Amino acid sequence: MTGKYDSSYIYVVSQEAIEIVKDVFEKAPKFAEYFVFKEKFLQSLCRDPRYKKIQSMWVRTETNRYVKKENVEQTLIRMYAEGEDYLDIEEVLDFLTNRGRPKVVEHRVYLENL
Repeated sequence: MTGKYDSSYIYVVSQEAIEIVKDVFEKAPKFAEYFVFKEKFLQSLCRDPRYKKIQSMWVRTETNRYVKKENVEQTLIRMYAEGEDYLDIEEVLDFLTNRGRPKVVEHRVYLENL
């Protein structure tokens, strides 16, 4: 990990889902030691046999000022659209929090919507 994780984020999605995401991330080829190519990581996660079990789990059960109510599948689609080409585990996990995206992505989305 790169050390920039904000522990104030809250997870609604199950610990099992988080562990599956972490496991797929750890098995993915790394770029510069910490990063995975977003598209290949998401493909690997969706192909994992355990994905069917978590894809409809809620990541957020309420809309907040950051993002709408979403399940895992919807969150991954948004991660594909909003995320940088290369992601570290902290950025991936930030998408699965109540906040819904890493701070740098949140700032970029904010600026795009001005």
